[in-house]
Amino acid sequence: MTYSVESDELYHPRYDLDFNYNDPKTAITFMRKACGAEEHGMNSQYPVGCAIFGIDKQDRPFYILTPNTIPEIIQEKLSHEDALVDGHPTVHAEMEGVILLPPFKRISFCVSRPVCPTCLEGISELKNIKPEDGTVDTVHIDSASLKIGSTQEKWEQSSNMIKKIAKRGQLGVAFLDIQTGEKEWFVKRPSLKKKSSRPVYIENAVQIDEIEGEHSLESFSLKDAMGLAQAAAKNSTVIPGEGVIILGRDAQNKWHAIQAACSLPPGFSARSDKDLFEQDRQQTKRTYQYLMPALKRAMMAAIKGGISLEGGVVVATRVPPSGMMVNAIGYGLETLVTPHGKLDMGQSNHKQLAQFVHKGILEHQPVDAKNPYLKNGNGKGYSNGHHHTPELDI
Repeated sequence: MTYSVESDELYHPRYDLDFNYNDPKTAITFMRKACGAEEHGMNSQYPVGCAIFGIDKQDRPFYILTPNTIPEIIQEKLSHEDALVDGHPTVHAEMEGVILLPPFKRISFCVSRPVCPTCLEGISELKNIKPEDGTVDTVHIDSASLKIGSTQEKWEQSSNMIKKIAKRGQLGVAFLDIQTGEKEWFVKRPSLKKKSSRPVYIENAVQIDEIEGEHSLESFSLKDAMGLAQAAAKNSTVIPGEGVIILGRDAQNKWHAIQAACSLPPGFSARSDKDLFEQDRQQTKRTYQYLMPALKRAMMAAIKGGISLEGGVVVATRVPPSGMMVNAIGYGLETLVTPHGKLDMGQSNHKQLAQFVHKGILEHQPVDAKNPYLKNGNGKGYSNGHHHTPELDI
């Protein structure tokens, strides 16, 4: 049986269905919608549909339907002949939905094909960043999708990683049969009736600071922002040298600085799980890796905090991976700042950035990163106060 979804039902939070979040039938309803959304997928080789359903901060039930999607500006600026240098230019369906989330209390996912480890890492990060501000319960997967050859192959490659990421992040993952309603847990979520006595461990925690001062990027020193990114990278427990600062605004037009470093997913430790990221280093051609790029972690914090990248800036100590640049463009990124120096066309992500700049998709600003002026930016945890930030010359 096929399910259909109209195009105008995609890409924005909808409040036109009154549903009981905890009713098992609700997941079936939205799995059908996820399968319908798949028909709009922009990766013809592997189309995926996603439905996120949940309760927003005003206690209203809402849902978002998304397929895997090419960001609009990439569609406009790149012709069919201008294939992306490094991979397919799509934001995965799950991340496209996450990008569109309103402030929420609880959400769950329904995905027409198995979630990939990269998306699940992002979902776990979203769940465990300030969990008191909203949580993620379960990622449901259409059980019928495993009968598709390409899907079955991907699942065999990634299922062990998915199990580890879900268990460590205290996320539920379940297969759902749309026809019978049968639900089979792959990783059972923790009980909702009792709070876990052991919160999920977060290493290299993201730091979020509200910036007091003029509401204009013209007053920011990008060189000093680079210093903050370098501080985050320096304090990272894995792969030194990768840090990011996102400068963006919230719904009240207040500026925030989000500081993040590369890290393992929530629940993992560089010391006790050293073999995992050492394995990533040694097997650079693996499709999936445990290490999460700094930009990905900063983006999840921005989304959870309602901070937009539109009109903002990403300051990175290294050129981010190509896929992460595509995701950030989908979230509104227009300007990327990296240390001064020529792009290395021998590296695919550098070549990808050059293509984005040449086609007018991204603005690239190199800055002199020598001897940055640093006072704060230790990257050791969340900051909940309202701080004047001298590093940014506000």
